Amino acid sequence: MLYNQSGPSGAEDALRLLGAKLPPHWFVRIITEGDDRLDCLLEIAEDGDGLNGATAWFRVKWVQRIEFDEQGLCRLTTIPRALMTNSRVSEAPVFMFLISLGSGEIFFLPVEDYIQQHFLALLQNSRFPFYISKYYQLEGEKGFFLLHWHLQKQLRYREVENEITFFLTNYASPWSHSTIALHRNLSFLCRYFQLYDPIAHTTRAVGSIQLYEHAKRKILFCIASMLQEELAWLCITRPVLYYYCNSLIRANMPR
Repeated sequence: MLYNQSGPSGAEDALRLLGAKLPPHWFVRIITEGDDRLDCLLEIAEDGDGLNGATAWFRVKWVQRIEFDEQGLCRLTTIPRALMTNSRVSEAPVFMFLISLGSGEIFFLPVEDYIQQHFLALLQNSRFPFYISKYYQLEGEKGFFLLHWHLQKQLRYREVENEITFFLTNYASPWSHSTIALHRNLSFLCRYFQLYDPIAHTTRAVGSIQLYEHAKRKILFCIASMLQEELAWLCITRPVLYYYCNSLIRANMPR
């Protein structure tokens, strides 16, 4: 539940609170302004020395007080269709920030992830409610890590999607038939999921086959965990990836 008594100075206070939580080389530029929200473009520089081209859309909403339910969720008013459209057609990630002016707390919602996880419900109801989780609080190292991880995930989503598709289509390839392309793909996904990379640390010596197959199974588990709530979205928007992902996960994951 949201309680809003912020008054006309809310925008300035909200930006001040948000700016204090972001690195100095993250630049927030206001695009449009409303009574209780700002639409912004984020531009990220490399150590404050020139823009590296990474951008994201931010909607910043502020209220005086936020109350969460027993599940640690707060219901937002329906996210505008324009913001959801940006998340589907833009290469830039889209985030919703909710700021409590009373407590100074900031929470965020990765819009693209939320849409992917609730895609069927959203298709059935254009006014499908959005919930922001208390878990996604922008506070301390954990909060910034979550924000940065989701930002990088969306910035690299197309690249990661292609690598996942390549991995799934070649999942049955044995070590004896592995190629440079398969090695590169395996190393990429090991780095992405922060797993031990057998390609970088072993050769075709005794034990390499077991390490290779173990890494493949770990990657499949990570893919399943990441995409299990997004299969409905993949089925409609990425049918090829859905086919390989769904069939391999069913065949290889423990029941």
